[in-house]
Amino acid sequence: MVTGKIKNPLSAEEAEKIIDILSTLPISEIDLSLVKSAIETQKGYRISYRASLIIAAAERAGCDKVTSEDFGDGQRYNHVLVENPLHHRDNDPTHQNLV
Repeated sequence: MVTGKIKNPLSAEEAEKIIDILSTLPISEIDLSLVKSAIETQKGYRISYRASLIIAAAERAGCDKVTSEDFGDGQRYNHVLVENPLHHRDNDPTHQNLV
């Protein structure tokens, strides 16, 4: 899709360079175990399946924090803390104000 059906498509060479860079990152593949974990998270927190899948994948990867604009800032889902990078933290000197 990034090489064709968007307003400013990438060349095949540009897309390949990006894929090469991204391929160095660890991947949590979606399998039955991850789906079941996501469903349990979805039921427990009443969040969307998509959101619960992100949390389940983060847990599997050993992440203790997810940065996202799509979750409540400071919310903890199981063992994963969510931080919204656009949330003001004027009173918290440990966080840089990104807005």
